[in-house]
Amino acid sequence: MPARESLDALARFAGAVAHDFNNIFTGLLGQMSLARMTGQFDPIGLEQMEQLTLRAIGLCRQLTTISGRGNSNETLYAAASVIRSTLETLREQVPTTVELHMEIADDLPPVKLAGSELQFLLETLVRNAAVTAKRVEVRLSSTAMPVTDWPNCLHFASSNPSLIFLEVRDNGAGVSESIQPRLGEPFASTHGPGRGLSLALALGLLRGCQGSLDMFSQGGEGTLVRVGLPTASPPSSAPASSSGSSPADSPTILLVDDESSVREIAARLLKSLNYQVIEAADGPEAIAQLTEHFDEIDLALVDMTMPGMDGLATVERLHQLKPSLLLTLMSGYPEHGLGLDGSNLPIHGFLPKPFRLPALRELLNRVLPLDATT
Repeated sequence: MPARESLDALARFAGAVAHDFNNIFTGLLGQMSLARMTGQFDPIGLEQMEQLTLRAIGLCRQLTTISGRGNSNETLYAAASVIRSTLETLREQVPTTVELHMEIADDLPPVKLAGSELQFLLETLVRNAAVTAKRVEVRLSSTAMPVTDWPNCLHFASSNPSLIFLEVRDNGAGVSESIQPRLGEPFASTHGPGRGLSLALALGLLRGCQGSLDMFSQGGEGTLVRVGLPTASPPSSAPASSSGSSPADSPTILLVDDESSVREIAARLLKSLNYQVIEAADGPEAIAQLTEHFDEIDLALVDMTMPGMDGLATVERLHQLKPSLLLTLMSGYPEHGLGLDGSNLPIHGFLPKPFRLPALRELLNRVLPLDATT
């Protein structure tokens, strides 16, 4: 695609994202203005603010997926129901001349995707297929559909051996040989200029969750897209946290994050769970705090993206100073993309940002329950 067309398409995408964020911020500011005027948050207002925030999180994830550093930390237990509901919505959006058929298995394991991510994948594939096709078939199964002698024009393998398969097959125009080498690039599309970003975003999402994608197509005969969705293991039962521990007897956590707003709310959440908290704004301060409170600190919760001394260098130094210190990490990027593969550090847990109280509680119940130091 010529540079000018790419820039125009990118500008349209940026404008759409800005529009969505402006709508979200309008809702949040409106609720905060009402709370300031009345002196209190009503339950409905709080619920709306939470939903708006979750919507903003979804937008941020879409912006990071194109680099393959998107964050798929949620576990979706009912993939079949999400696909069925999405297809029902798509029936009203695709041309009436397009027949949508589905074959959805129910007895499947959970997958490492959020419901919104699976919905985005399916919408991308079906809408692309419906541009030229008269029939689109959607299949979700533990086994892959046999492939014809069509060439594989896009292959992205997964390092995850445990996958279930979402397949979308159409009888449309297929993918021409001229565009096949560029499939997956932003704005590479068979449907004209300014399109093609959705497939690049889908590929980025699959990189982030260690999924796979294969596209088989023959010009004039149709296309089969096979997406491998990584399955998730059932969560291990964690001991319930005790609410009767006095602060003086509870474990102490060294909280390290350069963003003061994140540090402030994380400290409040930790204290609400009856943990003691010592804060540090960067790596050097964390080292100084550990030196000063060496015997008190049981666990370090460290942000991985900090200016100067980053999270990895910080936890390496903390481990050198106190090998028994429990090390936990937090980041807006997925754990497998943090450069820890070659590290011998004993990492005890990972907390994906943004997080809510239940995720923080689950991590601490598993790594450092309140009765661990008593």
